[in-house]
Amino acid sequence: MLSRQERLHRREKSRRILKWIIIAGLSLVIIFLIVQIYHRTVESITRHNREIVEARTGFMEKTCQADAVILNDEKTYYAPGEGYFENSIYEGEKVRNGSEAGSFVLVNGNRVTVNVPATGIYTQHTDGLEKVFENTSLIEPGPDTFEYQIKVYGQDGHYYEGDPVFKIINNIKPAEMLVHISEKSPQVIHKDDNLVLRYKDVELGQARVQKIQYLDHQYYLYLKCQEYNQLLTKYRNIALTIVFDHKEGIIIPAQALKIKDEEKGVYCIKDEEIYFKPVKILEKQNSLALVKGLDNNEMVVVNAGP
Repeated sequence: MLSRQERLHRREKSRRILKWIIIAGLSLVIIFLIVQIYHRTVESITRHNREIVEARTGFMEKTCQADAVILNDEKTYYAPGEGYFENSIYEGEKVRNGSEAGSFVLVNGNRVTVNVPATGIYTQHTDGLEKVFENTSLIEPGPDTFEYQIKVYGQDGHYYEGDPVFKIINNIKPAEMLVHISEKSPQVIHKDDNLVLRYKDVELGQARVQKIQYLDHQYYLYLKCQEYNQLLTKYRNIALTIVFDHKEGIIIPAQALKIKDEEKGVYCIKDEEIYFKPVKILEKQNSLALVKGLDNNEMVVVNAGP
């Protein structure tokens, strides 16, 4: 049987052990709480610092700028003498060969009835180059073509003998063009290539390369449009955009592209859940990438992952 002193000693020892157990337990609880707070703080900071963008449908193109001289199949009426023209048809009207276009009134008072010289679209947008480009089969693409200067006639309604008054443009035959590409082309151009043309935001369709000259690292082309476009009846010279390559897909920041398990893709987020989604890269331009494999409006985490 234990003595009273031994019992007291054992009881004191048990109290000390229990005390250390309680302290250790409280320490573990405190450490656990600190770790949880740390993780939540890190998660909150990470969530706050995430750069999230919305994937959107779009396209990328390879283009270059060019100057063009428009060559239409046209018949021109020239002033028979000094005087003015009274037209009975309006700009852009479709007319038939032989129909009355109006009257040319000479300075002596004589009035000459003017008939339409061909079937097509009527325009008074003359430029003095009608005779220069009358026979397109003799024209070769080159720098000389772009040295011709346009002259405006009849601004005050007055014409002199030989001035172009109006012309009729064939609205069945597509226009042809002399094109000068002064900047570096994104790809080599060959005869019989089909090029997509754009004027400002207007699509002009395709044109085939009929003739080509490459001088001093610059292209001079003779193009034949595939379709008639009435817009081209208004101009002799225009600035073109030539589209060589057009791809459509989903546009995202190129920085969002990551590699996971040797597979290219992006990290997306939905309901606070981040997941990796493989994509196919179609094109890259500057800081953007065009990809396939994402949905439109899908949320992409730009700075997620390694």
